[in-house]
This record gives sequence, C-alpha cells and structure tokens, in this order.
Amino acid sequence: MERLMNALLELSLPMTVVIAVLLAAGPLLGRRFTAKWRYWAWLFIAVRLLLPVGIPLPQPVIILPQPQGEITYPVRAGETTAPTPAGDPILVLPGDTADEPGRETGTATPAGEPIGVVPEQPASDPYRQIEPGMTAPGTEQSAPVTPPAAAAQTPPAPRTVTVMELMGLCWAAGAILFLGWQWGSYLLLRVTLRRSCRPVTGEKIQALLQKETAAAGLERVMPVYTAAVGSPMIVGAVKPVLLLPESDFSPEQLSLVLRHELVHYRRRDIWYKLLLMLANAVHWFNPMVWLMVRAADRDLELSCDEAVVAGRDESYREEYGRCLLAVVRVGMNTPTLFTTNFYSGKRTLKNRLSAIFDMTKKRRGTAALLALLLAAGIAGSLVACTPGGDPGKAHGIDLSDMDAVSREYIAPLAAMGDSVYWDNIEQLNAVLLLQYASYELYGYKGGENLELCALYGGEPAKRTELEVLHRDDGFYHLPKAEVYAVIKKHFAVDDAYLNACMKRRLADDGNSIIVSAWEMREQCFAYAKEATRRDDLLKIRYGMYEVQPGDEESITADRAAYAESHEATGTYTITIRLAKEGWVYVSRDFGYEEVTLPRPEGEPEPDDLLQSKKVQQCLAGEGYNAEGWTLLGSRSIYTPMKDFIPREDTDDFYAVTGWNENQVSIYRTVEGYAMLYREKIPNGFSGGTEAPVVTKWNESISVNTMMAEETKPFDFGDMVIEMDDATNGYTLYSPGTDCSIMMCGQWEWCTAVVEHSGSTPRFVNRRVFLGDNINDRYSLLMRSRTEDKGLVSDYYAYDRETRRLTPIPTGSGDYCSNIRGSDTLFRVQKEDGSALSIYSAANPEAPLATFDKTNLPLDGNDSVNIDWVYSDDRGGNMLALIYYPYRAADISDEWYGYQLSSYHWKVLPMTMENNTVMPGEVLTLPQRVPRNYWGSGDMGEVIVRDGLMYYSNYYDENGSDKLEDGSRRWEKWCLNLTTGQTRMLYTNDPLASSYDDENFIAKAKAMGYTDEMLKIMRDSRMATDNVLTGNGTGSGSEDFYSPGGSYRAYSRTITKKHDKAMVVLLDGSGSMRVVPQVFNDGYDAHEGNYAHVKLGFITEGLLWVSDDRGVFYYDPAAIMAVAENRSPLYSWSPDEMETGDSIPYVMWAKGYRAEGIIIAYWAALPQSWDGWSRLPEDVTIHAAVLGPNGQLQKDWDTGVQLATSTEGGPACLSSYGYQQREGYAGFYVSGAGDTDGTMYELNLATGEVTPAENP
Repeated sequence: MERLMNALLELSLPMTVVIAVLLAAGPLLGRRFTAKWRYWAWLFIAVRLLLPVGIPLPQPVIILPQPQGEITYPVRAGETTAPTPAGDPILVLPGDTADEPGRETGTATPAGEPIGVVPEQPASDPYRQIEPGMTAPGTEQSAPVTPPAAAAQTPPAPRTVTVMELMGLCWAAGAILFLGWQWGSYLLLRVTLRRSCRPVTGEKIQALLQKETAAAGLERVMPVYTAAVGSPMIVGAVKPVLLLPESDFSPEQLSLVLRHELVHYRRRDIWYKLLLMLANAVHWFNPMVWLMVRAADRDLELSCDEAVVAGRDESYREEYGRCLLAVVRVGMNTPTLFTTNFYSGKRTLKNRLSAIFDMTKKRRGTAALLALLLAAGIAGSLVACTPGGDPGKAHGIDLSDMDAVSREYIAPLAAMGDSVYWDNIEQLNAVLLLQYASYELYGYKGGENLELCALYGGEPAKRTELEVLHRDDGFYHLPKAEVYAVIKKHFAVDDAYLNACMKRRLADDGNSIIVSAWEMREQCFAYAKEATRRDDLLKIRYGMYEVQPGDEESITADRAAYAESHEATGTYTITIRLAKEGWVYVSRDFGYEEVTLPRPEGEPEPDDLLQSKKVQQCLAGEGYNAEGWTLLGSRSIYTPMKDFIPREDTDDFYAVTGWNENQVSIYRTVEGYAMLYREKIPNGFSGGTEAPVVTKWNESISVNTMMAEETKPFDFGDMVIEMDDATNGYTLYSPGTDCSIMMCGQWEWCTAVVEHSGSTPRFVNRRVFLGDNINDRYSLLMRSRTEDKGLVSDYYAYDRETRRLTPIPTGSGDYCSNIRGSDTLFRVQKEDGSALSIYSAANPEAPLATFDKTNLPLDGNDSVNIDWVYSDDRGGNMLALIYYPYRAADISDEWYGYQLSSYHWKVLPMTMENNTVMPGEVLTLPQRVPRNYWGSGDMGEVIVRDGLMYYSNYYDENGSDKLEDGSRRWEKWCLNLTTGQTRMLYTNDPLASSYDDENFIAKAKAMGYTDEMLKIMRDSRMATDNVLTGNGTGSGSEDFYSPGGSYRAYSRTITKKHDKAMVVLLDGSGSMRVVPQVFNDGYDAHEGNYAHVKLGFITEGLLWVSDDRGVFYYDPAAIMAVAENRSPLYSWSPDEMETGDSIPYVMWAKGYRAEGIIIAYWAALPQSWDGWSRLPEDVTIHAAVLGPNGQLQKDWDTGVQLATSTEGGPACLSSYGYQQREGYAGFYVSGAGDTDGTMYELNLATGEVTPAENP
C-alpha cells in the first residue's frame, strides 16, 4: 500500500502544476488553437494520470519526505488468530554439508500434524466439466494444533497501522464511493428514461437520420427514441442510442442536432468521458483534477460545435446558434456517466455561441501538443517521496562519506570474505553467516586475525570475550541467542530458517553454535566506491582487498588512499532495503561500470584464415595437406557481445556491451571441405566510458572438416553463407539441392546436413542430435560439449523454411524441450526447478514469459520448485504450470523413498492470446508434495484438455502410498482450470471417499441403494466411485435387454469374496438404478469372474433375478422411479418343494423368452454338509419350470447327481456350448473336483433327461 501511495503522490502532485498551467492559459489557448487541440490535450493528461510510468530522470527535482508514524490500537480477545501449530520439522540448509565441523549433535523435533483435506466427490465422466458445488482445491478442514494453555494465557498483541497505510485505505474508500456515486446516478437515469422511452418511427426523421449518418461517414444507423429529456443526448457506451426530447424541431434544427450528436458518436466521446471519470476516481483527492474534468467536458462540446460548423458561412452558423437557443427553452439533462448532452448548461452557452460565430483561423498546435506530452511524461519523475526524504542520506549517514558508508554497511560483509554472491539470503551457508555474526558481536574473527572493526574506526575488538568461547574441541562455541539476534537484525530471516541452517552446528547444550578457527581464516578489507539511493533501496558499489596482519596502520591512516593504491580482488554491488527503523541486505552482485561500444560502419573485411598457424596445424592433425585449398566463399559480420573486460589503467573491469567480428570461410581440396569460423572478441580498450576504443582483441578460429561423401547431397557450387548477428552459428544453403549445412556454434564437430524435402534433419555426426520436433517446421537441437565443470548442453531452434539456427539462451544444467500438448511452444527450465521460461518456436530469441519466485505466489515461503508446464492436447489455448513453494532451508532427511511434505501443489492456468501468455489465478490442489533429499515426486501423467487438467496422486493424507494389501495407492484427479474445483475420478483405495459424506449418501439413495447394500460395500472397502457408477468390483454378468430395448440390466458383485451381488438397471436415457436387494453369489467360496446370480427379462417386460434362494420378478418402471414399494411382484423358492431338514439351493436359472418360461435348477443340500466333502448320492438336480408370474408349472427330478467343487460348494452348472433345440433345454454339470462334466438335455414336455454331446 505504501508503494502505491508513493507512486500516486509522485504522479498527482506534478500533474497538478501541468493542469493549473493549462487552465490558466485557457483564454490564450482559445484564441490561438482550435477547441480540438484542448480536446486532445485533456485526453493526454487523463491517460497520463492513469499511467504510473513516465520518462525517468537521473534525479528527482523535488524530494518530499514520506509521512511517517504509526497508529496503534488494541485487539479484542475474539480477534486473535490461532497460534502456529507446534512441532515444526527441523530443516537443513542446502550446501551446508561441506561446512559440517565433523559431527552432528542436534535432534529433530516431532513433525507437525498432517493437514486435513476435504475429500473430493467422484464423477463418472472423466471429461465432463465440473459442476457448481463440487469441492474446490485447498479447502482445509482440520484445525491447527494449539499448544495447551497458550491461547488462554497469551494476551492479544496490539496492532499497528502506518500513516501511509491509513492514507491508502482512505484513498481506496474515496475511489470506491466516487465510482459508486457515478454508477448509481447512471442507473437511476436509466430507470427514469425506461418509463418514457418510445422508438421513433416517423419516416421523415428516419430518412433524415440515415442521410446525416451517411454524411458523417458512419455505416451503422444509431437507434433513435423519444424520452422525457431536456435536450438531445446519446446514452450508453457499448450500445449507444440517441434520445430526443418530446418537442417539435424544424427539419433544419433536427438536422443540426443529429450532426452534433453524430460527431459525438463517431469520436466515441462517451468512452472519452469514461476515461476522464476514471482519472477523477483515482485522483479524487486532487481538486485540480475535478477542475480538469469540468474544463474537458466543456471543451468536448466546443470541439463538437467546431466540427459541425467547420467550413460553413455565417448564415449556417446563425441557424446553428438558433438551434442551440431552442434547446435552451426545453431544458437541460442531469449530467451523468455514459451520456452526452446537446445543451451543456447556461454557463457554457455564452462560450459556445462566441465560438460558433468566431471565424478566425486557428492553429492546429501540433508542436504545442507534443510539448505538452513531453511535460506530462516528465512530470511524474520530478517529485520523489522517500521514507527518509533526502536520497543523499540513509538513516543520517551522508552517502558521499565513503568511510561512514563502509563502516555501517560494508564492513560486516568483509568478514564474510570474497567471492560471495547471492540474490537471496538462502544462498548463504552457515559458515558465512557465522563469520558475519562474529564481526558484529566481537569486531574480529578470532586467533591471529585482524581486528576488522578497528580498520573502519570502530570500537576495539572484544578479543577476550571471543577467545573464552574457544574450547578444547577446537571450535568456537558462539552463543546461539546472540548469533541469531545479530543475523536477524540485517537479514530478513526468522528462527525457523536459522534453525535449519545451523542444524548441524548446534552444540550438545543446545544453546551454542560451533565454528572452527580454520573456517574463520579469510581476511578481507572492503571499501565503498559509490552509494546511490532510490526510494527505499540503497545500492553501494565497493571493492574487496586481501589484507594481512601489519596492514592496519596503512589502512586506518587513509582508507580511501589504501583502496586506491591496492589491487582489488573484485568489485561488487550490495543492495540494501531501508525501513523506518533499520535496514536489511537484499543481494550482492558484480559492481562493474557499464560501457557500450558503438557499432562500426558497414561490415568487417574478411581475412585469409588459412594463413593462421593454428588452422594449418589443425588441418595437418586431421590428415590434410596445408596446400591445395581453394577458397569457395567468405563472409564477415559484426555480432553483439557482452562481457567483463579489464581496464588498462586500473585493476578493475568494465561490463562491456560491444561488437565481435565473426567470419566464415569455406575452402575446398581434393579430399573434402574445410569450414573455418573466426570470432574476434574485444578484450581491452582505452578512452574511458565516454569514448571507448578497442585496443586488444582475443581471437579464436574453429576448423570443421567434412569428407566430400559426408556433404552429399549439398552442392557448394551455388552455396550461400547465411549468418545472423544474434548467433555465433552459421548456415550454408544450396538453392539448387534445397539442402543446408548448419553449424551449431563455433565448436568443431558440430555439423548437420539438412534435406529440407524430408520431415526431419539428417545429421552427420553424433555430437549434435535432434531434441524434439515441435512441428513440421521447427525442431530443437542439442549439442553437448565438455567444460571444466562437466558436460554442458547447448540448445538451438532450427527453422526449416528460413534455415535459421537460433541459439536458445540457457545456463549450465538448464533443460530445453517442447511443451507437452503444444505444436508451437517449448520450455527452458532450470535444473533445480527454480525458474521456467516459455518460448515460441517462431520467435525463439526471447521468452514469451518467465516464471520464478519473483512472480509466483510463495505463501510465506522463499523458494519455488517448478515441476512442468503443459498445453491443451486438443489444440486449445490453455496452459497449466505446476509448481510448489517451499523454504530453501527445508531439506528432507529421506534419501531413497519419499516423505509427504506440508507444501501443496499449485497450478497456474494460462492462456495464449496473440502470442502472449496471459496468466490466470493460481490454484491450490488438495494434494501435498512428496519430497526427499534429492527433490520431489511427480504427479504421474498430466493431461490438459478442454479447460481441465488430469493428474495422479499416490499418497493419502497421512503420507502413506501403500494400501492394506501392500499394493501402491493410485488416484486419478481432475482440476477445472477455470473454477479451481477438483474431483477424484478414480482410486484403487476403496475408502478414499467417506461413506459418511451426506452428498454421497443422497446420491446413492437416489439410485436405489439400501442401507444394507451400502454397509456391505463399506465393510468390503469398496470405493464410493464404484458405488455411484454401478461398477461394483467389476465382476458380473453380461447385459440383458428387455423386449423392445427399453431397459438393460446386469449384475455386479459387491464384495471382494464375490459372494454378494447387486443388479443394475438402466433405461433408454442412460439413467441408472439398482434393484434394492442383495443377492447371494455362489456358496460363500466362489472367487471366479462369472456370477451365479442370473437375470433377464420375460416377454411381459418384467425383470427376473435368481440366486441360491429362488427367482424374483420386478417391475422395471418402479425400480427406475425409486418407488416407495419396490419389492418383487412375484417370487418362487424351492422352499415350497422341500419340507425336511435339507437346505434347498438354486444353482442356476435360465430364461426362455419364446416359450415364456424360466427353468431353475436346484438341489436339496444336507443341513449337516460342510461344503467340502463329497455329497451323498441321493442329492440330485431338480429342474423347476416357472411361468410368467413365477408360478410353478413343473418340477422334475433329473436324477443327475450333484458333485462338489474344489473351491467349495456345489459344482457349477451352465448351458455353455449347448445347441438349442425346440422343446428341449440343455444344462452342463461339472464333475467331482471340477473335472470334466457332462452335458444333459431336458425334454420340456416329458421331463426326460438324456446325455447330450459335450461342448
């Protein structure tokens, strides 16, 4: 808020002067310039008032102190926030292992409680848009853990608000009230006009309107209405209409009115007024802006009058004036937003009439308008509001006093030694921070080291106090509390970060930090060269100097002279952020002065590169004779460069932006071809920064040879050398063969021959290979080379049409590949995931967008890890970037597996519009990130499609990736990239979604499930997704269709033992219901993939289902309607046939729709049978013939003995393979122990059973 108010004040105050001058000069300007000039002048000023960016000046002219002060107010107990959860995990700082003093003494605190996440609702269609009401991501239910009695005993801390924050709140409230007032006035006008508004249908008026519209050069005729208005007016910005008062105008007057309003319409003056209103809303506190808006509204009408009477004689102007007076008698409208008025009031009437009859020639004022533009552009840079006021001082320190600046800001950094660069505090390890703390606490770093504080004129070092802390173990034991306090004073860190950073340096007592004397050995002196301040940022350029004991006297005598006379080991710039009380270090980087060398005229003259001894040695080493080469062609160009170059007169460097001289020469001999590439790089210059002249060059020549056979089908006879000033590579092109030879930079053995008629490049050697084909035109190429730090990869984008090879700016370890799902984009990603850039293959020189921790929400953390970016795989314009924020000091102790962290995955949706990446709002997923010491786990296959993102999750909320059976957990999720809502599409964890969820229960009951069915499924750990989709365990019968196809039905088992089943019914629209009954499937031991439950439809359309208990008949319409009574209409059970102690058991049933019967095969099992032993011989199979209503027509004892299955229970029956004959039914009975059985044929007329041919 403070930055916003600073920018607003720095813009509004100088623009007040511009507006005042323009208003004061109004009469003079009116005589010299046209009203149109003032019309455009006010427009430019309004735009400038809305744009915080202007023409920068080296220093502001006026420095205004930023209002300081705070307002403190108490907080009621009910307003306190919940305390932070106890038990944060101990973290480890990256890169600190090298600083480990030889032992590890700290112990980890318990990890915090897991974050609870609301379970997501499943859905049956993975590509259906998420409906309103589904769970949004990141919705956490579980309350944070509160330490006992902490909330009750800790009094609420008072809150403070700065004066600038209070001013910002007042400004925001005023802007909102102003906009609300304007909008409310407009809405009130619309309501009033709607009552009296009537369309104009008169042919004369319509004809006149069409005539004037055509004369104005407009194609669209504006709608015209009559209404209770005082004067003609246009209403509406998007769909404007013309309103006329209910009064009689002569045709001449009406024509003039229409011309006036059509000028407004053509110039879109309502949008002009809207822009003025926005400027007024932003600067509502500035009275000059109110006056500007009033003057602009007046000049708007004057410029419109001017346009109507331009080039007309006095009689025409007189008629126009009479028309204006005629409107005066009608009245005036209330001025509101989105309207224009033909009559703008009596105050401006005199001015308008004078202007109408003023026929003197006026100037267009183009030069004056440009001058006004320049003044408005500079105005915002004239004033600066700074926290401390004077930019020449910082907390009372004169920034021109280099001794004072060095003592206050630079001396502590000297204690940290040389070659330390960082752009955030997390890049500093424990040893560096402890050296810093040692200086701040004791003024030196122990032992025989220099007393650094004395070098800067400070207090004597506290040698005795530090040496007392040197123990027998060889380490200094620095007090933890004091170390933390001095570090936090000038570095933006907290205890959590420091605990993680110092984790392996915590002594056994837990109250001291250990560091060795050897680690404190480096001694440096730093001295400031220049200090500049802009707002709250202070930048100090300084040099670092190695010093030894004995240098104290010469340094303290004259620090500036010492720095001037000694060679600096480096020049750096430290950035410091100033606050109301104190300051903090922000970053440290190189501090070299910048020099720009002008581009030379023309192009450099090519040299004969074969004269170079290096080239001759290289050719000889490859077996070529140095003689007999013929030059085929050469070309030289200047290419831009940027590097650090030493200054001739000092030990310092300049950051130079200049021009290399690059040359390509192609030679031929009998054996083949030599392609020579020379790069001349400036390496020294004189003349200072004002008129630099290159005095020294570094030259490198690369030699690339190819045998004649290797270059085919390329033709060097019509060769064209193509070079680009943005790359150090080049391409040879043969128009006759439509082939190219491209060189990936100046490195040897990096050559590719490209046949443009083919789909992909053809490569000569293996050091250059194809990365990704982005599309048929563009490809990514990668070249590997070896440097001191290891294997380095360079990437290039190759355009087959233009034959241009463009280097992609990458750093060491960066990775480049196409963006999954896109045929136009590719990405460059940092190896550590800290940044990702999106590029267009058509313009690969610079990224379309770059994302890192500076523009991604961090949620209070300090780093980001970007996982990947994906594009719509169906050609849509949406992208999704996946990342998570984390603390850099938080390093997992897990080495090989993964540990679920407290960080949540985040997704940044983006759209591509006109080759521009448009980021949306960052979405938080309910899943947390699995991490280990090496990095993080992934989200499986990710697909972006039609505004949705599909991804995987492998962990539950407790961090487990294992199910009860030991298998790995897997969930498929869907995220709506527009609404941010998520849902789980699939899981192999049966209890991933709760059966207690009210939404799930309501859906299940609406499908016909009973409490008994849901309890069985829950006890069997079946996923609720499989409940609502009617899928069960997935095992069951095929589909059966009713007569006419109105319904279809199937069975599915609902337990892992497959001993219980349900029947699912669907109608023609696809609506799904379940029969409200649990059916027995098998004899409590069956584990096959086919069901014992049988079902079908009879001729009358009823659904029948059988299990071991009997056959049941249902009305499909009642089932689909979830009627209150859905009991079976009819049923049959073999209990009716058996009166003894035996257990009737139906093994199988089959329907015969043509005959209108169902045959149920059953047997009477002994009550004492254990299900495994051999059945008695008198246990035979019965065949019961049932009619349409379940009535028993016949029951025959087939005499076929029933065997026992090896899996327990009776042997299986089926009709598989039976060739149906009219009047017969076939059934197959498996043998004892599931051995081969026998197929039998039942005579439906007589009941006779005979063996049939086995299938």
